[in-house]
Amino acid sequence: MANNTYILNTPILAGDPFFLHEALKKGPEFDFAEIAVVSYRVSLPWLCCFRGAQLTEVRVPLEYSGERTGPDEMVVWLPCMDVATARTNLNNSLEIFQEMAGDADVGKGYWQHACAGLAELPLPYLAMDPIEVILGGEHNEEATKLALCFKSDSPPLELLKHCSGYNDGFPPFSAEDFYGTSGAKLDHVARAHSSRALDAGLMAGHFYWHRFKPDDKGASPVDVGISEAAKTDDPSLKKGPWRRPWWRTWWRLW
Repeated sequence: MANNTYILNTPILAGDPFFLHEALKKGPEFDFAEIAVVSYRVSLPWLCCFRGAQLTEVRVPLEYSGERTGPDEMVVWLPCMDVATARTNLNNSLEIFQEMAGDADVGKGYWQHACAGLAELPLPYLAMDPIEVILGGEHNEEATKLALCFKSDSPPLELLKHCSGYNDGFPPFSAEDFYGTSGAKLDHVARAHSSRALDAGLMAGHFYWHRFKPDDKGASPVDVGISEAAKTDDPSLKKGPWRRPWWRTWWRLW
């Protein structure tokens, strides 16, 4: 399991990733794109963007290894929102970035980078799939904390730090260093984690598209994305590693 959060740019207002993948079977008007991937956290830009979002109940099937037992499914509440409102939320979040970073200039650098990344998106809605990250911790507790971030107009800074994986006591690198320096020069692991807590993980226009493919009804939308990318020079079709389709996945808990 990759332990990623995926930010989706979608043609319809829907917070359930299983539903979005099922909708792909109906036609190309339901094509959607992954615009950002964040590992082991839900980073601050997205916690800010989705404040006040519509929350959708999603039931995630579970299976267990060995002799472990537990419930057959986990219930999570996932957000969706129109892009225009998400942009407004982010534009109004500068002070939160500055407070978390502990430095006004550093916080502003990450905020500006996130705002620039949302300036032009191809589709009108946003959704988030943090299921892998939620399953990386105490499931019910993590799902509840994440939902609180979206429900509250002003969630506590400590809650935002927890969900974003910020390391207290280890200030982030400046945005100039973080985005302009090779990883080898970011030589402090804890500070790099704090930087990632402030980073939106945007793909800079090289989005990973999930597309309808009428001549192969059983194909994974991810397989379709790779296949289409191999046949075109369109930079918005980004090649990437194969992942099991979300609507066929059972998460194995060790």
